[in-house]
Amino acid sequence: MTRPPLPPVQCAAVPGDLPAVAAIYRPYVESSVITFEVDPPDAESWRRRFDGLEARRLPFLVAETAATVVGWCGVHEHCRGYRGIQVDA
Repeated sequence: MTRPPLPPVQCAAVPGDLPAVAAIYRPYVESSVITFEVDPPDAESWRRRFDGLEARRLPFLVAETAATVVGWCGVHEHCRGYRGIQVDA
């Protein structure tokens, strides 16, 4: 009998997670309109975002399964894709 896979574990991201975050996010930038990003951020760009969030004590989390990053979430400022858009609430 095989065991069912364990659910992902959420934890604070560390710099070593950022290449996986970049790889997860890239297809959404390249193939959809949901990110409003113009270019896919590379690991270095993610490091700047990570450092900025960490400096402000804002969350950046990853989900891991068997020590592999399978997802992420965080707080991010508006990106260039929002330029010229006005929101009235």
